[in-house]
Amino acid sequence: MRFLTVTLNPAIDLVGKTETLRIGDVNSIKTLSQHPAGKGINVAQVLRKLGVPVTATGFLGWENVGAFQQLFQEEQINDEFIYIDGQTRTNIKITSNDDTTDLNFTGFYVSPEQWALFCDRSQDWHERFDCVLICGSLPQGISAEMFTQWCHQLTQQGVHWVLDTSKSALKLAITAKPILIKPNSEELQVLAGNTKLTTIKDQCRLAKELCQEYTQYVLLSSGDKGAYLISRHNDEIYHAVLPCRKVVSTTGAGDSLLASFITFFLDKHEDIDVALKHAVVIATLVVESSGIDWQPEDVKDRLPLVQSSHFLLNY
Repeated sequence: MRFLTVTLNPAIDLVGKTETLRIGDVNSIKTLSQHPAGKGINVAQVLRKLGVPVTATGFLGWENVGAFQQLFQEEQINDEFIYIDGQTRTNIKITSNDDTTDLNFTGFYVSPEQWALFCDRSQDWHERFDCVLICGSLPQGISAEMFTQWCHQLTQQGVHWVLDTSKSALKLAITAKPILIKPNSEELQVLAGNTKLTTIKDQCRLAKELCQEYTQYVLLSSGDKGAYLISRHNDEIYHAVLPCRKVVSTTGAGDSLLASFITFFLDKHEDIDVALKHAVVIATLVVESSGIDWQPEDVKDRLPLVQSSHFLLNY
């Protein structure tokens, strides 16, 4: 298949670890990595690691573009980014006591002219790509309403697209009917409005309602509880979890879950439960390391340890 990832607001991730994070005090942080990222770029890396050809697009700032261009060259990711004035932002991600604190900074500003150019370039995506994965937050200059209007245009053009975003961008853009969304528990709560989702069954019920109205699949990431796949096409809820040996950093785990599931389900045509198992293994390996550096033999070794099940919801 021909995949395109969209990262409108990329970042350079500075990842660190500390025993205890003390607000208002001096903290000693062990640096784990510093690398070009952004959700769609992370997804592109995993797709390539799984042997899938991929193109990446979005916006990048000219002032610190070198690290991104080097990554694209090394990973053989086809670069179709629009380069604009300014710097791509830096995000700081600190793991302490198995929790990750994200300090996400604002980045460059996308002008109306630059956004119009991007939208114009997307006009032929339905001819060039089999699946488009739109991932991450919106940069300054692009409102949730502008983003949603563009998503509706993609659907009208016949683009098969996947959505992984949050806040108002998720709440509005889901109405454009992506084929799959990948929320975590907090992001799913945004879609619940004022309804509290106190149990995983509550979350799965809402996900099933979303499938019936807006999307074909919901890939729900639930941290150490694993992941759930809810489909419009059958009543079963699929679940897979792999006990984590150690938490180094959760950075990139959700992106790896999404990219792996899409690869095994859409590109390799595996059954849902098999694709979900592979995705959970790869996401767990990312949590246990710093970055996307797992090997195929690692996946093969851990697959038999995945705890998987499927169940029906009782309404």
